Amino acid sequence: MKDKIKILIVDDEKELVQVMAHQFEIFGFQVHLAYSVTEALDAIGANEFDIVISDIRMPEATGDELLKALKSRDVRLPHVFMISGHSDFTLQEVFSLGADGLFPKPFNATTLREAIRRCLMAPAERWRKRVTLETTAELKCEWLDWNTAFSSGDLSIGRGGFYLRLKDKRFPPEGSHVRFNFDFSRSAGGSVGAIKNLSGVGYVHWVSYKPEGIGVEISYLEENCREDYVKWLLEQEIVSYIPSK
Repeated sequence: MKDKIKILIVDDEKELVQVMAHQFEIFGFQVHLAYSVTEALDAIGANEFDIVISDIRMPEATGDELLKALKSRDVRLPHVFMISGHSDFTLQEVFSLGADGLFPKPFNATTLREAIRRCLMAPAERWRKRVTLETTAELKCEWLDWNTAFSSGDLSIGRGGFYLRLKDKRFPPEGSHVRFNFDFSRSAGGSVGAIKNLSGVGYVHWVSYKPEGIGVEISYLEENCREDYVKWLLEQEIVSYIPSK
């Protein structure tokens, strides 16, 4: 990870932006400021940022419009975190649009700092540390092969996690950790596609009833699948951090 993380903070509330800038400068980040989406796009055109932290509700153009513009340029960088004092968008929606997180105002700067540091880790490093927290459920699924899992609509993959359709409607609670074990090799000829299995521990960010499924951020991947999965993932151009369906 770079010694000096370069952050752009975008918010039309100037006093709040100054406070945020001070907090992140104390953390050792290099902070730049923008007070509108137009200023943000100008700054991004002239600089390479690791992180953009943007308010959603702004008068000229909204933070989600900025997010869409950034992801249309590059799905991976900069990482984008949204902040909002209103319930404009759900976590499910901003993850689907490509944001790495959503924090309500007022937010805990230390919590956001840790989220930033984690998102800047290489996926193989981020998913290597075993999670020792108690899990509330085990998600066991089998498909004929990797491709069938996606074509069936049962599974969708994002840069940081996955959407899983739960046909039995037994939803684990939001905010809990779950263990998952996905087998993609049930066809008579063995696995067809990129991955044979995917297993580890994830965090349930949201539960949806239409469609019926959950959004899970990957916290840990077992060693026997981590290398193949990360290699496949880095070859993709996936916008969503966690898909909505």
